[in-house]
Amino acid sequence: MTWKKSMLLLSLLFVSLLFTACDDSDSESTTDDDDDDQVDQWDGVCSEETENFEKCEDNRIQWCHVLEGMDPHFHEGLNCESLGLTCMEHAENAGTDQLRYVAYCVDESITCEEGEYACAENTAQNCLDGVMAMEPCGTGTCHEHDGEALCEDADDEECNGHGHLHDDACECDEGYEQDPDDPASCVSELSFPELACELYNNNKDAIEDDHKLDATDSKPGPHAHLDEVMQVQLLSANASNYVHFPMLESGEYVLFADVAGVLKAFYDKDGNELPFTNPGPNGMCESDLVDHFHISGTYTGDGESPQPIIAEAQVDQDTTLRFLVMLHEEEEEDHDHE
Repeated sequence: MTWKKSMLLLSLLFVSLLFTACDDSDSESTTDDDDDDQVDQWDGVCSEETENFEKCEDNRIQWCHVLEGMDPHFHEGLNCESLGLTCMEHAENAGTDQLRYVAYCVDESITCEEGEYACAENTAQNCLDGVMAMEPCGTGTCHEHDGEALCEDADDEECNGHGHLHDDACECDEGYEQDPDDPASCVSELSFPELACELYNNNKDAIEDDHKLDATDSKPGPHAHLDEVMQVQLLSANASNYVHFPMLESGEYVLFADVAGVLKAFYDKDGNELPFTNPGPNGMCESDLVDHFHISGTYTGDGESPQPIIAEAQVDQDTTLRFLVMLHEEEEEDHDHE
């Protein structure tokens, strides 16, 4: 073999090895990318690591709630079905290595460009993946700010009704403290389940006569007040017993009960069944409030007149039920998309 042929063969061998190395490098890079993508995927299971993550279930928004004393569980958010909209999931950067999953009710018939937003008919509209996400503000007010449309809660009460304002800061009532993010607001020193326990135990043995109700065997049943301990008589002679409480804004209403297993379903004003979860006892006073329900209510009124949420109970013997219904108003950092 001549010297020139030897050099040619060596050159071809070098080029071949070079391409092989490049292919191996590309292959390793692709594998790493696939691994990273896999890390970012959410399996839809609620855990401490996925607190406040949202998903679509039966065309409704569900979000992962993590609370001391209870196992992580899902709560219902907006009911896209009742609004004539479609639930859509969206992954967004939460400022960490892990994406945060959120869900929106969207109007697929309204196409849009990224960054478009508007307040229309007191509904916050924001473009999401080429279609318009819709959030009815109910008794709140739609407000355009910093490149997006937002629903702001209506709050006309001084210091949220739990104190008095002096020099732009609240002097809060006992059991309440200044909101660290807003000195002009008072917030409870207790967690939501602790507040329910205290309210129930302070009033359960002195229920006023007009708070003692007789359930009816037809909807909507007698009226129960929010944030007050109520008592209702359930009769085994009725196939079903009904009672209702008022809804003036969309949100999650939590019913705490001192008898387990008697409440079976919840309905809106038109008789449509509402989504709910039933995590069991209140972990902060489980021997007193032995059952509780998180009911997703979507308000469709004008903000002036309440709409009923109707509870259905079934019993095999006459039963006296004491219960308490509260609107679960969470801090913004706990849940950004209610």
